Amino acid sequence: MDEYKSKRLVFHIWIVCALGLFIDGYDLYISSVTEPFINALYHPNPFLIGLTQAAAPIGACLGAILIGRLADMIGRKSLLIFNLVFFVVIALLSAFAWNSTSLCVFRFLIGFGVGADYPICAAYLAEMIPENKSNKLIAGAMFINCAASPIGVLVALGIYNIYPHLEVWRILLATGALPAIVALLLRAIGTCTAMRLFR
Repeated sequence: MDEYKSKRLVFHIWIVCALGLFIDGYDLYISSVTEPFINALYHPNPFLIGLTQAAAPIGACLGAILIGRLADMIGRKSLLIFNLVFFVVIALLSAFAWNSTSLCVFRFLIGFGVGADYPICAAYLAEMIPENKSNKLIAGAMFINCAASPIGVLVALGIYNIYPHLEVWRILLATGALPAIVALLLRAIGTCTAMRLFR
């Protein structure tokens, strides 16, 4: 029974971390899909176009450096949950950006969250799952990260077919909040499950 309980908890931990990594890949990809719509709507100069696309990778570099170290000090589980909430908020704010400059700021912030997510999720998985399964499960989570690109293509295509307008970029950026919401719900379910199984 203890083994069964442990497997259920490992599954919840894995799916939450895998969704976090999925968000990272999805968001970084979907920004390139939105670029033509944003450029057609706001007509930014070449420098601002480049800066908007570079904002997320720059934020990711800083997030990985700063949050990775912070996670070692205050705990990965708390930062994982905070980062998921952060994703939801910033993804929705990105959808309401009022010009290229505000979008650039939001893209930097979402990139910061992406950069923080990689060391948090990878280290949390390595710590919480059994050693004999860690390689397969971590590889599976990274595969889901890579699968975010083709899924993003299908999502963008489907949404554009339904709403073929320049403002569709707002919806595309907002969809990045959905997997984070799902991950938060699963994390809450996992916590309740752990309390019920081990009480």
